[in-house]
Amino acid sequence: IWSKDVFTISNSKSHIIPNKTCSDNAEGMYLMWFTSKPTGFNISMQHLDKNGNLLFKDTDDKVNQFNFFSDYRLVSHPYGGTVVLYGAKKDLNNDIAVNVNLFTNYINQTGDYGYGSLLNFHTIDFQTKFCAGETFSIIADLSETTVDLGKFDLLFSSSEMNFENSKKTNFNQTSLLYTIPIDAGAGQYYLKLQNKETKEFSINTVKIDVVKLVPIEISTDNINLCSISETFSLSNANCLYGNLQWYPEINKGLKLGENVFESKCIKPGCIDSQSSKSVLVNVSNIVATVNSSISIYEGEDLKLSVAGGVKYEWVGPNNFKSSEANPIINKVSLQNGGIYKLEVFDKYGCSKVYSVDVKINQVLSNEPVHNSTIILYPNPSINGKLYYSFPNSTLIPEEILVYDKLGKFINTFKISLLSKNSFELPKGNYLIKIKKGNTITTKNIIVE
Repeated sequence: IWSKDVFTISNSKSHIIPNKTCSDNAEGMYLMWFTSKPTGFNISMQHLDKNGNLLFKDTDDKVNQFNFFSDYRLVSHPYGGTVVLYGAKKDLNNDIAVNVNLFTNYINQTGDYGYGSLLNFHTIDFQTKFCAGETFSIIADLSETTVDLGKFDLLFSSSEMNFENSKKTNFNQTSLLYTIPIDAGAGQYYLKLQNKETKEFSINTVKIDVVKLVPIEISTDNINLCSISETFSLSNANCLYGNLQWYPEINKGLKLGENVFESKCIKPGCIDSQSSKSVLVNVSNIVATVNSSISIYEGEDLKLSVAGGVKYEWVGPNNFKSSEANPIINKVSLQNGGIYKLEVFDKYGCSKVYSVDVKINQVLSNEPVHNSTIILYPNPSINGKLYYSFPNSTLIPEEILVYDKLGKFINTFKISLLSKNSFELPKGNYLIKIKKGNTITTKNIIVE
């Protein structure tokens, strides 16, 4: 990936490399080797970041108190830095002895010894995903230091290794409520503590992700329901960060007709996401106008009708079925009376059932139909209205004469094919004379 010089070769010194290496837990590495001196060697070290940049200013003579070494190791420290372990004689003569002492040194990320004055810190609950403007808690671990917290700055940087131009916040207590800069774009950022006096950094670096709340993906535009109580799902998705909020609130219920919903991803302290695309929920609202009852006489035409809807299914007595909106049954008989059911459908396939009670009144007359020039019905009449029809259109009478039960003339009605086929009388018993030329037919009519 990269090729860079780790150190410069000196004509006056010899080097034994490579020797020991270990990770810096940030995609870089620590490297250890021996550098010669007039008698023996010193331990030299370097810290390389993931791009091959040299982070130790001085590489030679990190351990220079001894001449010869036995076993030696380099180990990553969990909070950053490295621990070097080696065996060496405690006295500084030039003899190589069998008996040696074990020594250890901690060297931090920038090449300085020791961490007694440095801090370890972390975010509360170790959460690491936040959004710009969000406030969260940072907790300092004081178990490894006695340094006054007021001497530290909290640094915020987009680079793990470069905090020179980072934003600083005074860190003066065990816990700190830290607010991510509102102008921080989405990406990876790093937090580090730095001693204001010595410029030393904390043991560890906290990596956080600044995220942007984005709306969920909506896969549907329309949902059609046949009733308010029908269950439905607007989306199976959820926010990647934060919580999903629908507007208006779904638990407030639906209304008949169109309901428009949209969602946002929200999180306290963060800028809400943009609204998702809208979802239209249509709740069927079938409004049809149907006469609930019809009363006609046998021989008349039954006219069923409905206003509203887009599809219809009629069923009724005498095996009646129809898919028309306004079907007609010609010259009904008593068998056509009863309850008719109408199922009305809307454009979404939802339906609503209506009932129509059809009453067929029997025609009562004083003579058989085939002998009559005119038929008067009903007899008796319960509402004062009388109807007449002509079995034989060639024998249409000219007029109807009405007398009361005492023979007193009451009224006369002229008849033609164009005239109205009904007349009204008050309660009573009547003698009806039907005149056709010189022929007069007499009938008795009762009005209740």
